[in-house]
Amino acid sequence: KYYDIFIQIMNKKIILGNSNGNTFVIIENDNAKINSKSIKNMCLRYKTDALIHINNTNINNISMNYYNNDGTWETLCLNGLTCIGLVLQKKFLKNLFIVKCGPKKYKLNILKNGGVKLKVPEPIYKSDKIAYSTFSGFYIDSGAKHFVINIHSKWPNDDHLIDIAQKIRYDLKTFPDGINVNFYKKINQNTIEVKTYEKGIEKLMDSCSSGNLAAAFVFHNKQKNITVFNKGGSISITFGTSYQNNYLFNNAILNYINY
Repeated sequence: KYYDIFIQIMNKKIILGNSNGNTFVIIENDNAKINSKSIKNMCLRYKTDALIHINNTNINNISMNYYNNDGTWETLCLNGLTCIGLVLQKKFLKNLFIVKCGPKKYKLNILKNGGVKLKVPEPIYKSDKIAYSTFSGFYIDSGAKHFVINIHSKWPNDDHLIDIAQKIRYDLKTFPDGINVNFYKKINQNTIEVKTYEKGIEKLMDSCSSGNLAAAFVFHNKQKNITVFNKGGSISITFGTSYQNNYLFNNAILNYINY
């Protein structure tokens, strides 16, 4: 079977990463040909949301590819990048790295408390407000594609959120490649709660930090420091002057295991 050949070729340890309940199989520098079938099998075996393949043989040319557990490639995962920061620190015994993910490069700084500080670009509005039934929101590019909806009343139940999210995610006329859907609710002037339906995984996530960034950007209204709560934990986001220095503060846990 292809999966068995894949394991045999690699013949090494893998890393399981967890950032706020968002889980990953992480593979370093292997020469095996990863395809959608092997990705699905790996994620199923270890019960993870995604697989991350990193090339870190050269500290000056580090790249990361992120795959949802259905085998599809995605441009960015900030929770995944958080995990990668800890992997790189362990390998190189340094605290500052530049990692290419999709078309962009991200600066990672591993802090003394074990947290990770990620420099992130300014999210971009890609649409005016779009209405779906009783909900409306904006298409935001935060490195990945997100549709952000403000929940003004009490939270609908998760089944209803999933129903709304799937209508938007599968609106292929508006979003030909699909889109992640974020719901956020204001807690106070600088705190929100976010729930994300992620395409490729096709469920409400415990956390999605590119979605958190997109929701915080829509919400912030000149508030520079935003705390975002998810089911899996919390992160902090700082928006700099003119959006030149935006940072996301996050945490992760790694587990190195043998095949």
